[in-house]
Amino acid sequence: MRLVTPSAHWRSAFVEMARECDAAGEHRYALAVRDFDAYLQKVHPGRPGEDLPEGWVPSIELWLEHNGEIVG
Repeated sequence: MRLVTPSAHWRSAFVEMARECDAAGEHRYALAVRDFDAYLQKVHPGRPGEDLPEGWVPSIELWLEHNGEIVG
């Protein structure tokens, strides 16, 4: 297992995981299922801390990859 940066490289693996979550009633990845590119832009807009709304703190999203699948 390893942490990976969100990218188009992981599109099919991430969308598969997002569909499984959706089927289980967890809809936090609904945008990824509908429009992966928009979701990717939302979670990985650029370097952490750039163009943040006032009061927000820098953050980063990483995905957990195992044997070519995104598992978290």
